[in-house]
Amino acid sequence: CSARSVATAAPSVVALDAATASADVPPVDAAVEAVDAPAAPLQRRALAVDPAHAALLPASERTLTVVRVARCVGTRALVVLHDGRVESWPLASLRAARLAPNVEVMAYWQGGESAFHAVVTEVSGDAVHLRYDDESVETLEVARLESVRVASVPPVATGLCAATGTTLPLALVERERWRRAAAVVECGGPSVLVDTLRDGRQTVPLEGLSRLTLTRGDRVTVRWRDDHDWPATVDSVEGASVDVTYEDGSDETVALGQIVAWSAMGATTPAPTPYRCP
Repeated sequence: CSARSVATAAPSVVALDAATASADVPPVDAAVEAVDAPAAPLQRRALAVDPAHAALLPASERTLTVVRVARCVGTRALVVLHDGRVESWPLASLRAARLAPNVEVMAYWQGGESAFHAVVTEVSGDAVHLRYDDESVETLEVARLESVRVASVPPVATGLCAATGTTLPLALVERERWRRAAAVVECGGPSVLVDTLRDGRQTVPLEGLSRLTLTRGDRVTVRWRDDHDWPATVDSVEGASVDVTYEDGSDETVALGQIVAWSAMGATTPAPTPYRCP
């Protein structure tokens, strides 16, 4: 059971200035501890957000899961997830596992069981060079990535059914589509000033902004006390407090301002309503 199982109620909805140390955070590579290394960006654990001003940004990116293709059956393929589960997907929905610099990924640090957010800095054949949020670095195979975040869907994967050898070919499937949560700071006219945990403050068009209304069963990602984002399912909502259950079975109450993103594909309700300035 992870450390989340002993978590107490989440703090009130306030903005925190810096990350705290955690045993769950990967050790910093010696190469980035040099004097001239850039300082790691400050991480915030929660936004100051009133439920009436909670919003969802337009779906500008998609999260694709890395899978291994076990075999093809007609027009479908049996794929294996990282946890060993097998799913059947249409061949036409399998995307090529192609990466490029600046792509965001979730990677299994040093072969561990927890995936951490990182950015691709270089691609060398089947290997990718990553920089994690704490500025540590690692080089690993694409097979050790949990998921990839892309702005546009990669081309359909080809040659999967003709692959031979002991290594199963890799592909990407869109199992969830995330929209990032935001707190509306200023609203008026065609543009809105919002604050987000991942990107800070930014100005976005009012058109495309939706109201964030969570209900039981919704899939979200939560900024936890180790300053990493963890997927969870909403159990209940009361004002600015959200009861969630994580994938390891632990549960806790978090602040609405700790919600980083909401899954459109995992939603139990219709599409969110457009956001309107109060």
